[in-house]
Amino acid sequence: MTDRSTFQPIIQPIMKIRPFLITCFTLGILAIPLIQAVAAQDGVLSARDPKSQINLRESPDPNSQRLGYGLVGDRVEVLEQVPGADDYTWYRVRFYQSGAEGWIRNDFVQIVPGSSNAGSNEARYQNGYNQGYQTGYRDGQNARRYNAGYQPEKFIQAGSGNVDPEYDRGFRAGFFAGFDAGYNGSSTAASSNGPTNGTVLSFQTPSNAVRIFNRSGQTYMNVFDKRKSATWLNGVPVAIEQAGNGTYYRYQGEVTVVVFDGNDGTRSLDINGDIETGA
Repeated sequence: MTDRSTFQPIIQPIMKIRPFLITCFTLGILAIPLIQAVAAQDGVLSARDPKSQINLRESPDPNSQRLGYGLVGDRVEVLEQVPGADDYTWYRVRFYQSGAEGWIRNDFVQIVPGSSNAGSNEARYQNGYNQGYQTGYRDGQNARRYNAGYQPEKFIQAGSGNVDPEYDRGFRAGFFAGFDAGYNGSSTAASSNGPTNGTVLSFQTPSNAVRIFNRSGQTYMNVFDKRKSATWLNGVPVAIEQAGNGTYYRYQGEVTVVVFDGNDGTRSLDINGDIETGA
C-alpha cells in the first residue's frame, strides 16, 4: 500500500503554484480588449478640418498599419467597437462606396441616430425612392408651369439631406423619375425600378452635379454648375466605353467631358483634364 506522506512534499509546492497560475490567467483575460459587436449602424466621418484625411488602420491602435484613409463626409457602416490602448474607443467600419474595412478612432466617426433600426437596404431604398418621386414630380410640374426648363439637377441639389446612403440613393432615383413624369405630364406610378427612360447615374462633386440618363434609346449627360446655379451641359449625347475597372461616359464638343463610374463605387468628372472626385 502506497504511503501518501511520500508525495506530500511534492503536492504542497504544486498547490502553492496553482493559485498563482489562476491569478495570471485571469489577469491575462482582463488585459485583452473586449470587442463588442454592435448592431450595424451608419456613421459619417468628421473632423475639425473639413480637408482632413482620416486614417483607416489594420487594428485598433494608432501605431498599426495604415490601410488607407477616408475623407470628411464619407459614409461608413459601423460593425463593432473596442476600447483601444490609447484610451479611445475604436470602430471597425466598412466604407459604403469602396467596401474597404478597417479601424477608425471613434472621435472621427459621427453615428447617425437611429440608423441601427433603419431596416433592410431594400426597405430604406424604397422609402427614399417614394419620397424622392413625390418631390421630383412636384418640382417637375413647377418647372414646366413656370417655364424653368428641364433642369432636375438644379432642383435636387444636395439630394435628400438624409445621411443614410441607401435612402439617399433611392431618393435620387425616385426624384429624377418623378421629375420626368411631372415635367412631361406623365402619370407614371412610383416604382423602385424607375421608368425605362431614366437615370443611369447621378452624383455630386465640389463644383458640379452630374446626371447620366437614358431617353429613347440614347444616353445623355447633364452637368449643373452649383456655383453659378446653371446647367452648362444640358442633354448632350455621350459615348459609352466599358473597361475592366468601370464605365466611362464621354462627351466631345467645345469641351471634353468624361464621367467615370468605377466598379468599386468611385466616381469622377473630368473636364478637359481637370478631375473632380464625386460622392
